[in-house]
Amino acid sequence: GVGAVIHLAGEPVIDERWTPERKRALIDSRRLGGKHIVDAMAALPADRRPKTLLSASAVGFYGDGGDEVLEESHDPGTGFLPEICIAWEEASRHAEALGVRVVYHRIGVVLTPKGGALAKMLTPFKLGVGGVIGSGRQYLPWIHLEDALELMVFALEHEAVKGPLNTTSPQPATFVRRHVAFMNHRSDFLRRYFSHVFCRARCRERNRRSSTRRRKSEFQAI
Repeated sequence: GVGAVIHLAGEPVIDERWTPERKRALIDSRRLGGKHIVDAMAALPADRRPKTLLSASAVGFYGDGGDEVLEESHDPGTGFLPEICIAWEEASRHAEALGVRVVYHRIGVVLTPKGGALAKMLTPFKLGVGGVIGSGRQYLPWIHLEDALELMVFALEHEAVKGPLNTTSPQPATFVRRHVAFMNHRSDFLRRYFSHVFCRARCRERNRRSSTRRRKSEFQAI
């Protein structure tokens, strides 16, 4: 039989605008996915059910906590992202009534050189137009892909782990720190481009002034 189920499915959060229809899709893809998994578990004989369900969630559960250190015991925040996470976790929580151990991985922004969020964040810096968003003091809870996978393996192997589990690095980065780190990957393309444009503008201005002086000299000679 199956020893554990890992539920990571859900529509991407940042790929499209949050229209009313998109918001419903974001919530339903997670809520219904969890419901279908729990229903499938309930249909199995008790001795054949998986013992563990790992369900993805997100640190968006907490909303904006500012400088406060947010632990698993904190209440959910307010807003649409916490609403998604609450529905996500609630759908999987019903498996507990079946005797299944449930772990909710509240995942930060997963970073990997192979693509994903990091590739999207680096693009403006490679073009030379990346910068700090807002005050720059906002926190970005992050985790490397391999570390996220290791935490999931840890949760699978240790039966004492249950309920919410913050799946992030120990130290979240602010947007200012992110900006400084990403500047190391910045392309100088736009700097060189605008320098070239500025030089051409100065050359045109010098040529215009020289032409004006020549015409003035010719007029005086006449």
